[in-house]
Amino acid sequence: AQDGAAFLRLGVLYSRKSEFEDSFAAFDKAENIYDRQSDDEGVAEVKIQRGISFNSQEKLDLARRQFEQVLAIPRANKYQKIKALLQISSACSSEGKTSCGEEYASNAINLAREERMENLATGGLIDLGNAYFTRAEYEKAERYFQ
Repeated sequence: AQDGAAFLRLGVLYSRKSEFEDSFAAFDKAENIYDRQSDDEGVAEVKIQRGISFNSQEKLDLARRQFEQVLAIPRANKYQKIKALLQISSACSSEGKTSCGEEYASNAINLAREERMENLATGGLIDLGNAYFTRAEYEKAERYFQ
């Protein structure tokens, strides 16, 4: 039997080396294996990593689609959903859509706090601060950086 995790790790490795064609081939194999095994968490992790890879290439629309698909997976775990929300928040802010960035960061922070995942909540607070900072709302930004 093939191992989805091995192809997922291979995809991440290729992505970090900027070998994106090989990276996406490995992600596709991993997703296919996880899908056949009905492993929603595995599928969600592939989509997160593929989205991060698209982000690194500044293909923000494609990245965002991957993260939105994670949110639609019923059995993706809360950690994955929070990561997807934070990634969408970051993409929105990068595109200058700060209100969108704020909304997704706030949702991520609330979910992270509900689940007692403080380091993810902190990441969301930083994203929210960055959204205000890019709009030159420095006083609001400062509240989130403290």
